[in-house]
Formats: sequence, structure tokens, C-alpha cells
Amino acid sequence: MNCNNPKEVVSKIDLLPQELLEYVLCLPFVSFKDICRFSCVCSKFRNAGNSNEVWRCKFTQRYPDLLSNYLGSKVYTWKEEYRERYLCGLNIRKLVYSMSERFYYKDDIADDDFECILQNFNHIFSRQFIVHELVQLRDLNCIQNLTEKYYAEKILRYVGHQYLEKCWLEYLALPEEKQTLEKGAILFAQWCNPTTNIQEDITSQLYRLSHLVREELQQRDCNHPLLQINQDKIDIEATESLWLPKDCRAILTSLNIVLFHHLKFHQSMADQIVKRYYIHEVLKSHTGNLISLGILYIILAKRLGVSCFPVLSPQHFLLKWLENPELFVGQQYSYIDISSEGKFVRRGDCPYSGHQTVKNDTVAHPETPLKVIEKISWDLVDLGRQIENVMEGQTCMLNGLELLNLITPEDDNSRILLARVYNQLGINLMKVLSIVKEVSVRNSVSKRLLDFLGQDAKRQLAAEIIKKSEVVVPLLHSNYHEVKYAVGMIMKHCKYHYTCVIYGWDPTCKANETWIHQMGVHNLVNKEHQPFYHVLVEDGSNRYAAQENLKVADFSRTIQHPMIGKYFQSFCMNYYIPNKEKEAEYPQDNIVRNRFFL
Repeated sequence: MNCNNPKEVVSKIDLLPQELLEYVLCLPFVSFKDICRFSCVCSKFRNAGNSNEVWRCKFTQRYPDLLSNYLGSKVYTWKEEYRERYLCGLNIRKLVYSMSERFYYKDDIADDDFECILQNFNHIFSRQFIVHELVQLRDLNCIQNLTEKYYAEKILRYVGHQYLEKCWLEYLALPEEKQTLEKGAILFAQWCNPTTNIQEDITSQLYRLSHLVREELQQRDCNHPLLQINQDKIDIEATESLWLPKDCRAILTSLNIVLFHHLKFHQSMADQIVKRYYIHEVLKSHTGNLISLGILYIILAKRLGVSCFPVLSPQHFLLKWLENPELFVGQQYSYIDISSEGKFVRRGDCPYSGHQTVKNDTVAHPETPLKVIEKISWDLVDLGRQIENVMEGQTCMLNGLELLNLITPEDDNSRILLARVYNQLGINLMKVLSIVKEVSVRNSVSKRLLDFLGQDAKRQLAAEIIKKSEVVVPLLHSNYHEVKYAVGMIMKHCKYHYTCVIYGWDPTCKANETWIHQMGVHNLVNKEHQPFYHVLVEDGSNRYAAQENLKVADFSRTIQHPMIGKYFQSFCMNYYIPNKEKEAEYPQDNIVRNRFFL
């Protein structure tokens, strides 16, 4: 065959039967563009190119992670599915690439901005398609598109929370006895880690641990009734234990041996580590705080047919289980001290027996899983206030407060605090006004605070409208001789000692009066009447620093800082301005247009 003659090639391929043509089109190296071009040649090729099996094969090859969404019993038009997924990817990437210009001057993005971005995706699997494309964009192994990765992570978080909000509402709609702690703990961990799918891994890990306990129990008592039934047959929603007290004690003893002796689960003394609250992190590291270890213990015991109940108090977290149902109410329960590797203790011997929660044990009704979730949500809020990393602390507080706003909408304290955080970050200002209006109806005590929050939100909304209409005029160093530093310079904060890089500046402080008062700007020598710099800190946060608080960092040492790494080094090499004489070689505007994020 003369391959230089296209007509001869077509005539030979045209002789192949339909099945072989479809087989060739299904080969991995044949792209969807090749199939579209092939279909334009003749009617026979068009029929082969429109084959549902061919497009199912192409979809499987390119998007294998999405196949789990499709039911095997249902018939799909795979060409349309491929088209919808491909176009969704193109549109999402266009949106991500445009976000740097649209939201450059915002430190954070409000939910309303995301709603406008995502409102045009109407396919039944739009959420899955969007998440899949954003994960691919986020996980690209290159340093040229760090800005896009940053915004992809932002959208992923929003989409994840939108989906999880529906899951939480379904959970809250269940009868109280159906609201299991296992489901609540998984939803809590997923809410705080919305950009990663952790549910399948948690379920498999819990199943593995339950199996290990059954193996340990078999060595100790091969005739135990738990071993006579399949693991999947145990009702984890049961409020009472399935076995006699002596059989329950044998199970809990085996559970203690597996968790604390074989697998070395232990309590971390560093309770300020956020990960210690998430069940998937506890399962991964075998380390947790008292509450997370107690939650894991309750979940595993429930999977083995033993009901343990949490005893909540401001400082302690104990478990109790019904060991002596025939005794008086105050003597029926035994306690499990997680801090002592699951030690069994009577109420009088409990290390916290003086506490009112333990002392007044006349009511056998357990704390609900929702109360436990509420407790750890508030712990997250308190933890967020203590974390030195600004971005991590803000995220921690928002996770806790937004979840509290969802599960306890009648709690005025959490809603007011959420409004304050939104105001401070300058996001979700319409939600702030909504919170102020709803809480004001039933809470007259906090009226002055609510009025202030409402006025501050309105002021920021008005400022946003004015800012959108303003024309951005580049600021030149030549016009502001008092500005000592330039975009790209690596600096050290004189007071807080963090390393940062300048990405913008203002000749005087442009922050609002509330921020100026909160940050103590009036205590500075030059107060707000001095240049202020937008800086990107080594922990990934953006800050606004006064000129008198900054000094030039040792460049040779700075780029070796482990928190900065190669990304910061690459940025500094591209934008660093060592002195005013070389300033003419660099862009003269006061903002680095291609914003860089760690």
C-alpha cells in the first residue's frame, strides 16, 4: 500500500468491518479529537465514531475516577457525558485563570463570589466534574501556576462545603437515635478537610480495627457470642449493648489491648495541634487528644455491639457503660478512662469523681452525638485563637463557627462571633447583615454589638462598590520618596520576626479605622502616616505591615529557610530589587501583577 496516497489509505480502511473500526478507535493513543476528525470523512466512519461503546471507552480512559458515579444498570449516552465533562473542565479552567485579576485586591473571597462563578453548571454530575477538574489543576507538579492552584483550592473548599452542608442537614433531620457518632465524626472531619475525600479510608480503617479486636477476642474466648455473627450484621445505631455485661467487658478488654498495647494509640500532650481532632488523622498517626481518642473508642465499641456513652465536662472526657443494670441507678455504670489506656473504674474511684458531671450520675440518658460535635466545634474555635499561623488559625475558627451555625442555628453566641470574623476578613457581608437581623429579634442584650456589626458590614459593602468603580492608577516610587522599599524585596518583621516578601505598597495606611484601632497602629512612632506594605509571609498568609516595623532580611539566609523553600526562592529571584539604582530594570507599578502564593 502506498501510504503517500491518502485516497488509497482511506479505501483500505473503508473495507474494515464496523467492529474492527470501533476497536481501533478504542485504542488508548487515539484521542477524542482524532475520533471527531475521523467521523467527518464518510457515513461509515461517522457511525463508528458515534458508537456508544467507543465513547464509553474514551471516557474510561480519560476520567476513570468518575466512573463510580454512574450506575451499571442505567444506559448513558457516553459521547454526551464525555462532552459535558470536557466542556466543564474548559470552563472551570477559564474561571480559575481569570480569578487572579478579578479578586487580586481581596484577601479572601466571599461565598457570593463563588455562587456567581458556579451557577451555570447544570449537569447532574456537575459537582463531581468540577471537583475532578480542580483536583487535577491543584495537583499539577509544577511551580509556574501557583496562583491557579491557590484559587483552585479556594473553589474546592467552597464546593466541598456546599455538598457537606446538604449532608449535615440530612443528618440533622434524622431521629436522634439514628444520629450515630461515627457518621457525625466523619462528617466533622470531612467538613474541616473539604478538599480531600476521606470517608472511604476511614470506613476501611474502622473495619480493619474491628477485625483485629475480634481476632484478639477469639484468642481469649473462642466461644464469645460476638464471634458467632458476621461483622456487617451488627446494628451500629442500637442504643443498648447487644451482649451480657460480662461479654461486653471481654470485648472492651480486647479493644484496650488492640488499641493501646498492640497499635500504641496514645494521647498527645500537644492538644493545640488541629489534626488531633480529626478521626482520619488519629487513625493515621495513632495519636489524638482525649476527645478524639474517646470518640474512636465509642465508634469501635459500637461496631462490636457495646454501647459506651460520653460524659462531657469543661475539662475532661470520660466514657461510661452499663455494667450492673441490676443495681441502683447511681451504681449501674462503670467508667472508662481513656487517659489511662482504657482503664475500668467505678464512679467513686474515677480520677474526676469530684466533678459534678460524674458525681451527679442519677440520669442514665447519654450525651447525644450532636452534643459531642458541638463540643469539639467550640474547641476548634478556641484553638483557632491560639494558633500563631494566621491563615491556619482563621481557617480553624471559620470551620468551627460555620459548622456551629449549621448545627446549632439558635446559638446566638456562635452566630455573633461568626459575624465578627466575617467582618474582620471582609467577606460574606450580606450574611453578616442577615445574622444581625435574625439575632436582633430575639437578643436585646447584645443590641449595641449587633448594631456595630451591621454598620461595619454596610460600610464595607459601600466601600466595595466605590472601589469597583475606581480606576487603578499605578503608584511610582519616583513620586513617593518616603517609600524606602520596593516590590519583591525580602523583609524581616522587627517585632514578630517573620520573613516575608513585599508584593504591594501604599504611601499611607489605607486600612479602615476598625483595623487601625485593633492592630494598635496608633502606638507606632509614625502612626498611620507612613508607607504600609502588603507582604506575603512564609506561612502563606498576607499581612499589612508598617514601614518602621520592617527591615531588609539577610537574602542569603532567607532563601534557605525551610518554610520558604524553592517556590519562595524562585519568586525572589524573579522580583527581588536589591537597591534603588536597579529599580529601572523592573516594572514600576506598586503591585506584582502575577500574584504569587505559597
